[in-house]
Amino acid sequence: MHRRRFLATAALSTGALAASAGCLDAETRPSTARLGELWFVNAAEDGCDVSATVTDTAADGEPTVYETSFRLGPAPSDQDPVGNVTRDPGLDGPGAYVVEATVDGESLTVDTTEHVKGASDCVLAKFERSLGGTVHSVPLTYDRC
Repeated sequence: MHRRRFLATAALSTGALAASAGCLDAETRPSTARLGELWFVNAAEDGCDVSATVTDTAADGEPTVYETSFRLGPAPSDQDPVGNVTRDPGLDGPGAYVVEATVDGESLTVDTTEHVKGASDCVLAKFERSLGGTVHSVPLTYDRC
């Protein structure tokens, strides 16, 4: 019985080490990324207010590079305002971009440098509001913006 417990414990601890082996910490994480679009999706039956600010923490001078606010409609909706909206911040080059979004009073942050995967350094910052009203960030990474 002790042998089984030992083997199970050893397997779990080895799996945890292997699972964390590919994670990037602040020391090895890239210092810049490219930011594609900001994407807001509302699956709830009521609309909500959205605001977003993009800052470049490595910028000389003014760190705020983009701001927007709007009303996100209910889902699925073709009415104005719609429940699925993208915004292009118009950023041409890489930066240490941090997206701070407030959706229906819930604030979320996406640090683009945390989502770079090798050559895939273009991050699309997606924010989803569920049917129940919970808001999640779902950053997506691509090779090209």
